[in-house]
Amino acid sequence: MFKFNSDLEYDSIYTIPRTYDSLCPDTIVSHTIMPDCDVITGLNEPFTNPEDFLLKVYPNPATNTITVEIPQLLQKRSGPGGFQATTVYHKWGSAILEVYDLFGKKQLERVVHQGQLPVTMDVSRWPRGMYVFRLSFRGEMVAMEKVVVE
Repeated sequence: MFKFNSDLEYDSIYTIPRTYDSLCPDTIVSHTIMPDCDVITGLNEPFTNPEDFLLKVYPNPATNTITVEIPQLLQKRSGPGGFQATTVYHKWGSAILEVYDLFGKKQLERVVHQGQLPVTMDVSRWPRGMYVFRLSFRGEMVAMEKVVVE
C-alpha cells in the first residue's frame, strides 16, 4: 500500500516502510510481494506488463490447429465504473479453459495449470465460424480471446 495525500499524490512525508496487518501468517512490509497470500502492496503492477495477463490464441484465422498460451498471471477486475478494483493472482494453480461458438454452445472445457506449456488443439473438424476462448478462475472470467476457424 502507498500513502497518498488529499490530492491523491504520493505522500513523501512518510518515506519509511510500513507493516500492514493481514490474514497472512507473516507481516507484510510495503513494496513486497507475498504470492502465498495473493497480496501485492504496489499499485502499478497490473499496468506495467499487460501482456503477462493475456490469453494468446493463434493463428487467427485457423484451419487445422490452434495454439493456446496460458498467461502467467491472472487479473480480475470488479466494481462499478471508475471505482474498479484490480486483483492480480501470482500463484493461481489451475483455471478452466472453455471454448464457445457464437451460438453459446460449449465446444471444449479443459483444466489448465499455471506455467503450462502452450496447448495445441485440432480444430480441423470444428464447423467454420468464430469461437470465443475464455479462461475462468474461481468462477469468474479473467481472460478472453476470439478466433475464426476457416
